[in-house]
Order: sequence, then C-alpha cells, then structure tokens
Amino acid sequence: LDATSYAGGFALIAEYAAGSLSLPIRVLNMYVISLAAFGFLLYFVLLDKELKPELRRLAWLLLIAQLAALITNAVLRSRLVPPIPTLITGIVFVLSYGYAAFQQMISERRLQRGGLQTRLIALILVVAVPMIVAIMAFVVSRAGILIEQAAVQQPGIELLSELQQFRRVSWTLLTIGVVTLAVLAWLIIRQSFQPVGALLKMAAAVSAGDLTRSVPVTTEDEIGVLSRAFNSMTEQLRDLVGSVEQRVAERTAKLERHSDYLSASAAVGHAAVSILEADQLIRQVVDLICTRFGLYYVGLFLVEGEWAVLRAGTGEAGQAMLERGHRIRVGTGMIGWSIVNAQARIASRAEADAVRLATDELPDTRSEAALPLRSRGRVIGAFTVQSDRANAFDDPGVIAVLQTMADQVAVALDNARLFTTSQEALETARRAYGELSRQAWIERLSTRAAWGYRYVDQSVTRTAGDWQPEMLRAVQTGQSVQTDSEGEPVLAIPIKIRNQVVGTLGLRKAETGGTWTAEETALLEALTEQLGRALESARLYQDTRRRATREQVTREITDKMRQATDMESLLRVTAEQLNSALGAAQTYVRLDAGDTVDGDTEL
Repeated sequence: LDATSYAGGFALIAEYAAGSLSLPIRVLNMYVISLAAFGFLLYFVLLDKELKPELRRLAWLLLIAQLAALITNAVLRSRLVPPIPTLITGIVFVLSYGYAAFQQMISERRLQRGGLQTRLIALILVVAVPMIVAIMAFVVSRAGILIEQAAVQQPGIELLSELQQFRRVSWTLLTIGVVTLAVLAWLIIRQSFQPVGALLKMAAAVSAGDLTRSVPVTTEDEIGVLSRAFNSMTEQLRDLVGSVEQRVAERTAKLERHSDYLSASAAVGHAAVSILEADQLIRQVVDLICTRFGLYYVGLFLVEGEWAVLRAGTGEAGQAMLERGHRIRVGTGMIGWSIVNAQARIASRAEADAVRLATDELPDTRSEAALPLRSRGRVIGAFTVQSDRANAFDDPGVIAVLQTMADQVAVALDNARLFTTSQEALETARRAYGELSRQAWIERLSTRAAWGYRYVDQSVTRTAGDWQPEMLRAVQTGQSVQTDSEGEPVLAIPIKIRNQVVGTLGLRKAETGGTWTAEETALLEALTEQLGRALESARLYQDTRRRATREQVTREITDKMRQATDMESLLRVTAEQLNSALGAAQTYVRLDAGDTVDGDTEL
C-alpha cells in the first residue's frame, strides 16, 4: 500500500495499491477467482450427470451466491459506501459456503460419528475455550492498560514488577480454570452417560437374541426410569417369544398332521381311481388308512340286504372276523347306526358309548368312529376306524379327511360294480355276435369245398387237394405251427375272426432261407390278424349288398303288383316278375277253390 496516502480504516485495493503486482492481484481477486468458481459450479449443475441430487442442490445454492457476489462487485460497488459491498459479499460467501459445508457433513454423517460422550465434551470445549480465552485476553489486555497507566502516573521499578506479577498470576489462574472446566465437564458427562453405555450394551445383546440379560438400575433419574422400562420390555418380549415359539410348534405339528392326512387321502384317492377290482380295492384301502393314520384297526362293511357284512379288516383280528363271517344287522351298533343315518358316529371313549357293540377280537380299542360309504345318494356300507388311544377322533379335521376318503371309496366301489356289470354285458354281446359271425362263416364256407389261393413261382393259382398236416394242426390248436417239411421250414398261422378259426395262412421257405425267426413270426401273425379283420369286413359288406339287392327286388315286384287293377292282371304280373327276378324255367301261381289258399312257386 502507498503509506503516504493511507490514513487508516477500510480502503479499496484499487485506490491505495501500488507496485508491479497490484494489477494482477486486483484482477485475480476480483475477477479470475470469481469467474473460475462460477464456471466450476455451472459445470456441476448442468453437465455432471453423476452428481448426487443433494449435492446438486448445494451446487445451485453456491452458484446463486457466486452470481450475487459478482453482481454486487460489478453494480453496487460504485453506488454504496466502499465497505458495504465487501461486507455484503463476505456475508453471502460465509453463509452460503458455511451452510453447504454443514449440509455436506450431515449428509455424509461426519457430525454423527464417534461416541456421544466425546462429542458432548468436544462441544463444551468448543463453546467454553473461546469464552475463557476471550476473558483471558480481556484480563491480560486490561492488566496491560493498568500497567501503562500506572507507569505513567507512578513510575518506578517496584510498581512495574507488581503489575508483571499480576499478569503472570492471571495467566496461571486462567490456565487452571480452563483445565478444571475441561476435567469437570469430562467427569460429569462420563458419570451421566455410563448408564447409557450399559443400556446400549444390553440393547445390542437383546437385538442379537439374548433375552436373558437385564440392565442394572443404579440411578433414580431419567436413565433409571429408562432402564426399568427396558427391563420390563425385555421380560415381556421374552414371554411373548416363548409363547410364540410354543404356538408355532403346536401349529407346525398340526400342519404336519394335516399334511399326513392329505397325503393319505391322496394315496386312497389314487387307489380308488386306479383299481377296478372291488376286493383288491377294499383290501388296499383299509391297509392304507390303518398305516397312514397309525390306527389300531380298520374294517370295511358292505350292505347286503338287512346285514352289514365285513369285507376287509386289518391285522390278525380282521382275518379272524372274516373267517367267521362277521356281520352286523343294519340299525344296530355304530356301523348300523351310521348306515341308517348316513352320517359319522364318534365314540371318544369306546366303553362309554351306549350304541357301540364290543368285539372280542379287538380288546384294546379305546376310541372308535363309524363312517358311512355314500355314493349317488345312497349308503352302500360303512368304515370302522379304531384307535388304542382315547379321544383320537376329536379333531374335526381327522373326521373330515376320513369321511372324504370313505366317500371316494364308495364311489370307486360303485364304479367297480358298474364296470363289472358293463363288462359282463359286453362279453355277452361279444359272445352273441361271435356266434352269429361263426354261423355266417359256416354257411359261407359250406357252399364251397375249397376256397383259397396259392402263390408259387411268381404265379397265383387256386388251392386244390388236401390240407397240409401243419395247417390242420394250426386250425385245431388255434396257434401258429412251425415244422420242417422235406428240409424246408414251414409256418402255418390260423386265421381267426372273433376267436373263431376260419382258415390258415401257410408259408414255406427255401432250403437256404433258414428257420423262421421270432420277428418274422410276430410280423406274420400281426398281418394274419389284419387279414381276419379284412375278411370279416368283406363278408359284412357282401351280406349288406345281398340284403340291399333282395330288398330292392322285393320293392320292385311289390310296386308292379300294386299297379294291377284286377285279379287276372295281378296273377299274371306276379308270375312274370318272379320268373324274371329269379331266372326260373317255369313259375306257377295257383288259387284253389277250397277253404284255404295255397301259393306254390316251383323253381
């Protein structure tokens, strides 16, 4: 600065700066730094795509502050008192950059790091130390003023020595005060926050799953109240977790039981839909139910007239009762009651049920349930399920699953009965149709002594002569026959139509052709089966055509006869049409004068 023109106070650099560096410093201070900061902030705001949203907002704030500073320096500096623009610029920078720095430390959690005790001590020291230093500076400066005044008013070596000693004592007292304040603050905060540390350790242990810990209560202040509340909460949480674990275990066991019930129901349902033989189905079902449900005994009764007859039972007891023909009259006992009322009956304690009929072969029964077999609106029988434990069937879910299985078995038994009936009817129809087909083939074959063809030396000729022995044997046995005739392998396969042998297929290999293999025999038997079907179809087609021709001729003759207007014309037309249709040498139609009317047709 130009010392000759500077009179003290605030001064502008542009007015009082001198020397070769004054211009670069003014440009750097007033323009370059501001423009560089403005450019960087503008880049962060508009071009930096990776900047976090909170940092982008702070960049906008600093950009606005930088723009306000530029406007202030460029516009207001010439219009206001010189210190005012600089003061405004400084306040704007301090507030904006201080707020941005504080917000960034908050977002990066820098102010939340470290222990609470350390941060509080640091906070007290940050507040207390500047105050003490200020007080110390005031005392020292005041002492210096006093020393100067005293030196002016009362000069002397002794007074100056006393004032200097006063200054040393003041420094010592201020130092001791600062140290004492810091130590007392640390001790007070440490003593206050020791219970908080213990509470924090207990909270960490409880969050890790240790619910047996409790916080020692050493104070009667807010920390003590908080410790008691934490201990009460831990105890309640321990009781709640214990009860929840017990309920979870109970529900898990219940779900496992229901899963077993559903698995057993699925197994019974699979047996019901896959087995069509009634006796096999009954035996398999009772064994499945007894095994899957862990029961003492399972039996199945079917209604036969006024009796419910045991058809299947598990174990030696079931075998013994089957051998003696165990049965119960419908309407008596739990089985009879269940059949009559078409609903389940449960005896939680078997000996206390008034309806139940005890069985000597089952002495260990303690609880029993009878379940009706319901199908298509009627009851066809009942299940008896017995356990050696009391109250084994009190769970409604067990009875629901068992009743569902009983209904599935009832429907399956009903379907098996219908299937057996339909099979018998189908077999009867097959036998009847087979007999008709056999008679038709007998009639057809009786009209021709030999009916067949032979392929030899690439030519087809009619068969003649007696049948070969192997062909006769194939007709008699109904099975394929292989022989070796004159060194040539011969194969004879019966031609069957609806299990009736109507002919044979004979094949002969050359001497060098080898024997007939299993694959060749199977192929030829399959082709022979198809030949039989084709022959039956051809026969049916010829019979149908013959019947249609006969019906057509009958219809044509009938139409001609209906066109006749008198008796003479009718007789003449009848003779002509019959002779023409049948190709007979002579045809006679005669009417007798007696009581009866005869018609003779001579062919």
